[in-house]
Amino acid sequence: MIDPNCIVDKEVVRIFGGRYSGARFKLNWFPLQPKSLTLILSSENGALLSILLDAVGDGKFFSNFVKGTVNYSTGVVQVTFASPPPKGTYLTASYEYDPIPKGPLPQIDLVLTSSLVVEKTRKLEPGWTVDEETELEVVLGGEIKVTLEDLT
Repeated sequence: MIDPNCIVDKEVVRIFGGRYSGARFKLNWFPLQPKSLTLILSSENGALLSILLDAVGDGKFFSNFVKGTVNYSTGVVQVTFASPPPKGTYLTASYEYDPIPKGPLPQIDLVLTSSLVVEKTRKLEPGWTVDEETELEVVLGGEIKVTLEDLT
């Protein structure tokens, strides 16, 4: 059973300008399920002009006015029409894809290292100028050295 989250319906893959009879594009999701690709050619106002099916599942489709191929693994589609589609014509793709690709997955070698963190007591030695010392003594109301020693 196909996961409904793995079905793409009417992904716009090309808008023709009336000059070129071919298109090469990569679908957003892949690898594709064989026999699942449907290409729909429609006009600007949404009128259906043609439906192309990958009915056999061999990655090739053709009719009297179009031929093409699809690579199921990479999602790359090549389409050639007998004559350029009219300007503003949309080519959309509907298909099913496999969220878990078959075959070996890319791998990397990863080395994790760790080191021991050890605590160490350090003596705090504040530094200041004579002016700062006088100013702090006024604020604290006493000798700074005595006050700091009381903190430990």
